[in-house]
Amino acid sequence: MNRRVTSIESLILLALLSSGAHAVDDLEWSEPVRIELPAPTRQISIKPGADLATLVERYQLESAQQLSLGQAGTVLEINATDQQWAGLEQSLCNDAAVTACDTATCQSIQFEAEVDPGPRGDSGAIRGRIVRSTPEALLTLPGEADIETDAAAGQCRVEPLADLLDEPATPGLNQDLMLDLDLVEQAGSRGRTRSYEVDLAKQFNATGGADISGQNLPSDSSDYQLELAASCGTVSVPLDCVKPAFIPGLIVALVDAGAAGQVATQNGLAVVREVTLDSTGESIAVFATPSDLPTALTGLARDNRVRLAQREYVYRTTAEAAEAETTATGAPVRYSDPFARFTYGPDRTGARLLQAGVTGELPLIAVIDAGVDGVHPEFDARVTVQDATGSPLTPSAHGTAVAGIIAAAANNGVGIYGAAPTARILALQACLPKQPNSLSARCRTSTLLKALDLAMAANARIINMSLAGPPDPLLERYLRLALQQDRLVIAGAGNGGPHAKPGYPAAIDGVLAVTAVDAADKHYAAANQGDYIDLAAPGVEILSPTPDGRYPPLSGTSMATAQVAGVAALLLQRDASLGARALRSALIGTAADLGAPGKDPIFGYGVVDGCAAAKQLQLSDRGGCPARPDEATDSSATGGDRAVGP
Repeated sequence: MNRRVTSIESLILLALLSSGAHAVDDLEWSEPVRIELPAPTRQISIKPGADLATLVERYQLESAQQLSLGQAGTVLEINATDQQWAGLEQSLCNDAAVTACDTATCQSIQFEAEVDPGPRGDSGAIRGRIVRSTPEALLTLPGEADIETDAAAGQCRVEPLADLLDEPATPGLNQDLMLDLDLVEQAGSRGRTRSYEVDLAKQFNATGGADISGQNLPSDSSDYQLELAASCGTVSVPLDCVKPAFIPGLIVALVDAGAAGQVATQNGLAVVREVTLDSTGESIAVFATPSDLPTALTGLARDNRVRLAQREYVYRTTAEAAEAETTATGAPVRYSDPFARFTYGPDRTGARLLQAGVTGELPLIAVIDAGVDGVHPEFDARVTVQDATGSPLTPSAHGTAVAGIIAAAANNGVGIYGAAPTARILALQACLPKQPNSLSARCRTSTLLKALDLAMAANARIINMSLAGPPDPLLERYLRLALQQDRLVIAGAGNGGPHAKPGYPAAIDGVLAVTAVDAADKHYAAANQGDYIDLAAPGVEILSPTPDGRYPPLSGTSMATAQVAGVAALLLQRDASLGARALRSALIGTAADLGAPGKDPIFGYGVVDGCAAAKQLQLSDRGGCPARPDEATDSSATGGDRAVGP
């Protein structure tokens, strides 16, 4: 593991750096993100008494929303691109049952910037803005003030949207677009106006799709949203889907053990932090540079004591407070925990059935996250807490919630029960909340590396990473080491929405990438989509423990990732000899298919099914799981003598 960078590798890296681009920025992830704006809404007014079913079938309007106007008839509302509408309009709008066809009024965002005419005289306009994301809501119980909603209400003014495109643009025509964007520094108040250069590849389609890439945007983009509009649609994506978020002025490097001081002196840098990685004997060094980053990185690329140097990237935990408390699913209650009836995740994944048959060794799960409240009554001394940030250990909402979804105790008369109620947790503080009691927390490349090092040193069989960020060569290097050691690494797909780029580390080959669904198997709207998604799991309105003793409903791929980690722990508890590769293969191969047949970019292979995985691994004869799927709700299947909650 102490291999030096070869001269050829140095030349390649030097060429990348001297060209003005950081090595990571040349990865596919940082290419222009594709934003598909929603198709415009069309309304079709239907005469009273018309045969609606026949009309819907004739014009294939099964997806239309129906609005009854009583004696005035019915309105059908559909979303259709200009091309789709052109194929429908002439026949549909002239049908005897139709009284009118209208395109719904567009409403969008307030700032417009013109695109300069190109060499062919093409012209057009796009509205866009960069806004600071709504401040993270402090966790509240149902009935308390809805901080998040109140903040969002005052964030910006919405104005009518005029036609944004004068005429269709020529595909492939690239133009520089200068947007004087109102940067909203915090909810309810406007900051100063700044100019951001955005390279706009004018490849608009009928729905207003556009390729964009960011230049001169905020260095730490993790708090910002990019919002664009064209035609009748608007779309918002996290700004770090356009440009990776990093800490300005900092470099993280993998160096020879103890060499950080000498490297810094000879390269005009200052050592911020040096941490030894026991797993490889190397050091992670964080340097501050007074010069521009490309110049500093070029110098480090020439230093034979440096394996790899890059920006200090920012990752975010992937959860948000749900708007309302989750509802009961109708599944039979087995535990005495007060909120057991609302704990639908273990029922949907088969974890509750698996719990009846586990008697083996307790597996160790490393939760790389924000701080966990190790003395919370849900954990009954099964949680060990360590720090990877150099900061005091501080219990957080996100870390405690993730650990609780995995391993909250059952039948202890407190709160909920976890997917694997007896599992052992190694809680590694690699992320720090942005503010006290905040659900959102930030992690850095260097802290994640140290946390992985601690997880491997402790021989954690499962590593849970409910966080997402950009591609990161250093992080990938150590994750691959963990995978080579036959550890199961599970990560959240990310909460960037359908237009976001792949979330890392979930998108690394071999990592189990998890998206979220609700109690009805509906996909979580804020989750990323992409071919890297492997599994889905319950992650919407999940009651979760927090350090203050409350159990707010939380949503996100963070919650779903924890559910899968719990199922994997139960399978390992049945057979400690299981390898991670076999376990991963079983979880993927037995998932309950959702969406398009087979693997798809929304649900992956489908919802995790612990009982089906146990059967494939020949572990289903050890109690708990039913012989037939229709036995899953039989009270005898999970031990009907367990106490029933209120």
